[in-house]
Amino acid sequence: MPDPRGGERSKPRGMRRDRDCRSCRARNIKCDLNRPRCLPCVQAGLACGNYPKRLVWVGETTIEPKTLKVKQRRVSSSKPKAAEPSTNTPTLSTPSAPSTAQSSSSAGSSQSPTTAGGQDANQHSFFRSLAALCQEIVSGTERDVRDDRYLSAETLELVKSLHDLMRTRFERLPSSSSTNGVGRPPEVTTTTKWLEVLGHVNEALKTANPFAILGIATFAVFDVCDGPFGNWEVHLRGAKSLLDKHCRNWAEILELSHTIKGLVEIVARLVWFDTIGAIVRGTTGLIFEDWHLQAMDDGFFGVMGCPADTFRVFVHIAKAGVVSDPWGSCFMAMEQLSKLDANPTEWGRCANAYRCTAVLAIMNRLPDKATASTEAKTATVESTLDRLCDTLASVSPTSPYYIHLATPAFLAGKNATTVRHCAVVRAYWQNCTLSDVPRYPDGLSACEEVWRKRGLM
Repeated sequence: MPDPRGGERSKPRGMRRDRDCRSCRARNIKCDLNRPRCLPCVQAGLACGNYPKRLVWVGETTIEPKTLKVKQRRVSSSKPKAAEPSTNTPTLSTPSAPSTAQSSSSAGSSQSPTTAGGQDANQHSFFRSLAALCQEIVSGTERDVRDDRYLSAETLELVKSLHDLMRTRFERLPSSSSTNGVGRPPEVTTTTKWLEVLGHVNEALKTANPFAILGIATFAVFDVCDGPFGNWEVHLRGAKSLLDKHCRNWAEILELSHTIKGLVEIVARLVWFDTIGAIVRGTTGLIFEDWHLQAMDDGFFGVMGCPADTFRVFVHIAKAGVVSDPWGSCFMAMEQLSKLDANPTEWGRCANAYRCTAVLAIMNRLPDKATASTEAKTATVESTLDRLCDTLASVSPTSPYYIHLATPAFLAGKNATTVRHCAVVRAYWQNCTLSDVPRYPDGLSACEEVWRKRGLM
């Protein structure tokens, strides 16, 4: 059956997707598994590779940390030493545990908008990569002699507890007779596992164990999905502080990534959260440094649906570039508008949404004296906003890029001037909160607060 979005046929529900390359999974098309580059990526002119290992959830009682065999080896003077405990080591603050009870609007829903097409709305979530990494570590499939520096029995307990927490929160479970129509573990189970992980992470932080970054990254994603939208700084600062104890440059990040296999992807996501959070809050100043941007390659931007040049504009904005160089920022906005196209693919629509978001972010921070007239600035915002809402409305909730459109939806909501704008943004947030993996619980309320002041509701 042809894909309703007009693209290539997607795999039927239930067919294995765990072997596809990351780019094909992001575009929701069939991968031929050819290496080093599959044919769909070659034809699309995209980077290929990053073939994931298959992730199979295992029972809580069946996954046990293997006994760590400490091998006797000669210690040379050139071998890196484990980080010494420090009184300045960050401790993880207790965040709000993710609640399994979501918005009351989801109660009694028989079918969520994001599952109507049979797609896994969470298929490209960062949790997938974190869960796969944790499973590999605990099972011992990615262990080598260098890991013995950090992989103690306590570390393995941390990784196992992270794996169980992510399974509890994000695994799709069969329907039950629960009031919200979705079979989920009791809230007390999630909270108990949350506190267990928190304890393990804080113990790891006391010795500056780099594996603690797995826990911090997990909590950071919980912040993004379940907390106040855009307020993600606490765990980002903790991750940066821990990384600083081991990695002072990109070469050291790559060296540590031999031990923590998914470290580069973790850094890329944290840098993304850092920059996008500043755009959402309307603040300036970044936690991570410029050299951390090397973690973000074409494959990463292909998954997120954001062009690399647009992300560079976001970095410019977050580093107060609009105030220091208003005319140059105006040029950047015009350049982004000039790159909008009629690309009918899901990635193309998502890319257009991010380009419009960059323009709105610049216009919102642009001093009045930097524009020829207030009318010209207003006209630019209005036309950009119309284009952004058209794009948001055209993306199917079953698209693999849908979960990454939260920031465009937020900026559209904050700048909305018509009832239609509000309706498009409201539909997006409702689709997110009604999905089988709910996220962004306060996105709609934050936008509605602005709409009330403007008399739009």
